[in-house]
Amino acid sequence: MARELVGAGKLVSILNEELAKYPEKAICEFTMIDFKLLTPDESGCNWHSADVLICNDGVPSSLIEQLTINIISEAKEKYNLE
Repeated sequence: MARELVGAGKLVSILNEELAKYPEKAICEFTMIDFKLLTPDESGCNWHSADVLICNDGVPSSLIEQLTINIISEAKEKYNLE
């Protein structure tokens, strides 16, 4: 499946739209894409990860981590950076 090419700002918006589907876990937000890879990885994705801003320190980090990892993993299958 070909990945859709998007800019870094658009990709952050897409990640945050996915995060908004979990309002009960609205404890963080994606702020930026870490970096574009010089060479795509073995799956064909050309970006590394996304930075996350934690908005509520009272929520277990394991919950935030699992949710954001899932969102990033799904996005890495669908999108590449321009």
